[in-house]
Amino acid sequence: MVRRRRHIRGHPGPDLVIGPTFELHPVSDLRIGLTAAGELRDSDWDFLFRIGLGYDFEWRPGWTIAPSVALDFARGQRIIVLGGTVGRLF
Repeated sequence: MVRRRRHIRGHPGPDLVIGPTFELHPVSDLRIGLTAAGELRDSDWDFLFRIGLGYDFEWRPGWTIAPSVALDFARGQRIIVLGGTVGRLF
């Protein structure tokens, strides 16, 4: 997982979040993700743990849309992260 993000309401987000994600698929299109990552903010690295939930929807033949929601635990805070992915099946 490599992500750049920005917080809403003017709060600055980290410059970079990078780390491996382990995903479980308890039901065919449902995804539960666990991530342990490093977070770069103002030249300092911090530890981040993320737990997330997503669902893959077939959009057109060969394409998917996957909304997701995650909860980050970083610097003693809990941060809600909303996201989405557009994918091409091959």
